[in-house]
Amino acid sequence: MRIPVKSLSLWIAMTVLQAEPSFAQSGWYQQPPWPTTEYLLGVATPDSSTIVAVGYRGTIVRSTDGGQAWSRQDSGTGVILRTASFMDANTGTIVGDSGTILRTSDGGETWNRQDSRTSVTLRGVAFLDENIGTVVGQLGTILRTTDGGETWNRQDSGTSADLWAVCFLDADTDIAVGDSETILRTPDGGGSWTRQLSGSPSQILASVSFVDANIGTAVGGYLDRLLGLIFRTEDGGLTWTSQSTAQTPPLRAVYFLDAATGTAVGGYRGDILRTSDGGQSWTHQTIDPPDILAAVSFADAMTATAVGYEGVLMRTTDGGVTWTNQSSGTANELRAVTLIDANTAIAVGRSGTILRTTNGGATWARQPSGTGYDLFAVSFVDADNGLAVGVWCAYPCSSTILRTTDGGQSWTPKYLQVFFFATLEGVSFVDANTAFAVGQYGTILRTTNGGETWNRQDSRTTLTLTGVSFEQLCARAMAAKPGPSRAPRGRVIFWEFRSPMPAPGSRSAIGEPFYARQLAAS
Repeated sequence: MRIPVKSLSLWIAMTVLQAEPSFAQSGWYQQPPWPTTEYLLGVATPDSSTIVAVGYRGTIVRSTDGGQAWSRQDSGTGVILRTASFMDANTGTIVGDSGTILRTSDGGETWNRQDSRTSVTLRGVAFLDENIGTVVGQLGTILRTTDGGETWNRQDSGTSADLWAVCFLDADTDIAVGDSETILRTPDGGGSWTRQLSGSPSQILASVSFVDANIGTAVGGYLDRLLGLIFRTEDGGLTWTSQSTAQTPPLRAVYFLDAATGTAVGGYRGDILRTSDGGQSWTHQTIDPPDILAAVSFADAMTATAVGYEGVLMRTTDGGVTWTNQSSGTANELRAVTLIDANTAIAVGRSGTILRTTNGGATWARQPSGTGYDLFAVSFVDADNGLAVGVWCAYPCSSTILRTTDGGQSWTPKYLQVFFFATLEGVSFVDANTAFAVGQYGTILRTTNGGETWNRQDSRTTLTLTGVSFEQLCARAMAAKPGPSRAPRGRVIFWEFRSPMPAPGSRSAIGEPFYARQLAAS
């Protein structure tokens, strides 16, 4: 019998019993998500093998094998780094908060801070070649260099709106986008900037991509609603046409390979949009788990990386048709873990997170749960068959119950189809067919067919039951901690058999064969 371990924080759920010198006495060591838990805001892919991602707390992570292995680089700063621009695998520039501009010429072995002559947040950077580059940021800030960043000169943008992104059309023509649906254009290397488009303060354009001197796309979204913005130009940014619809999610980044083929990412559930007709129509995808995506970069027509919330790294090698998660572990709170054998374990947690390890926890792979609901408990009866349960959900779901028969490679939701909604906080197998789930309002559910269907049992209590486990002939459930409309702290309900275990299909598992006994609060 495998007993699920409940109520684990990220620290505990991502550790395993192995020796480590710094924790020699306890035998425990931390296994953090890899390569980072930090929110990644920018990514650059100078070639199909090299990926550089940047984000919170001065984070820089780099891969030289297409994302199979990662190394962390020392940025020399703790500020938020927001985006990166690389001319090749060795030469690149990163910008971020507090006027930060970092430059490397050795692939990130060393990063040198350049004098931006400003302290505002810098959000966007683009280089035409190793010497000519433009940076944009807060309060309409535009900086330009012609000597690889040795000196940066401020240009008059004519606006106080925050600018989010910039790109080159040619040596003289740049396009910058930002708050209030701002689109700025310069035809003379930044000597003058003209506003091409403007909107309300709630509209933000966060990214812009051009495939040639004429055809470009800008994307963004609204501050006050979950709705995205897409604009396209075919005359070098002089005029722009809206391509967004009522179904367009908020977007953070866009990249076009040619006049017809483009990818945009963002949203609040890991949204990826792809077009093959110049934005006339978009195919909508979502990633699992549904983390926010902040940036995307293509190395060539087939290879790209998208990055986002809590260190998520997605990779495509087929032009964006399919995406693979390359980040190991998660920064999401983990609520429970179950050990299948000495090397294999499953952990579950917030936002439908399911992780699996087959090497004693050295690495953790995310599994597609198919849900964004929080998961609170997991139980496996053998290496293939398992159940995960979580928060209440709308009819016909009622309570989140997921079932796998292939070791977690796929999870199928099991709908209760009742108008009773309760969060489930514990689940445990008795044998291959019989399992119990417990939760809010004294809920006890029983299955006798491996989780295909469930029947509600009479617990004779309205307490929240937060755990259940079966050891020989005894099952135990613990009530939740005190709170509004909850029972006193530490109250425990024990169920004990009066007679041998009832056969499948017999009367209620909390009815005649059982009695309920409440103990004093501890």
